Amino acid sequence: MPLLTSKANPRFRALQAHLKAGGLRREATLLLGEKLIEAWAEARQTTAGKRPPTSALAET
Repeated sequence: MPLLTSKANPRFRALQAHLKAGGLRREATLLLGEKLIEAWAEARQTTAGKRPPTSALAET
């Protein structure tokens, strides 16, 4: 499977175009790449982040 960078990924381009169209009305920030990994790692350090996902609870 070839590795696609975010700029080469057609889904990313479509999402980026959609977000740019929102302009100043944007209400959320989309984290990608390194920023997403950093945010995920920080969230895992919280009490809520240490809980198992609800799907894991349903399997037991």
